Amino acid sequence: MELERQNKSHFIDLSEMVLDLWPDCDMNEEIEYWQFCIENDDHYFALAKIRKTYAGFINIGIRTDYV
Repeated sequence: MELERQNKSHFIDLSEMVLDLWPDCDMNEEIEYWQFCIENDDHYFALAKIRKTYAGFINIGIRTDYV
C-alpha cells in the first residue's frame, strides 16, 4: 500500500469514496470541500492506493471553532 498526498487530481476519486460512505452527500459540494482543504494549511488529505486502486483516504483538519 502507498499513500498519495493531497493533489487536485484526486478530487473526483476522493469524492466518489465519500459518496460511497455517505450517499446523501453532493458530489459538487464534496469537490468544493476538497478544493478548500488543499488551499488551507489547517487541512490535509491523502489517499491510500493498493496496486492501482484507491482503497481509502484520510482527512485531517484543525478545528478553530467552539466545540
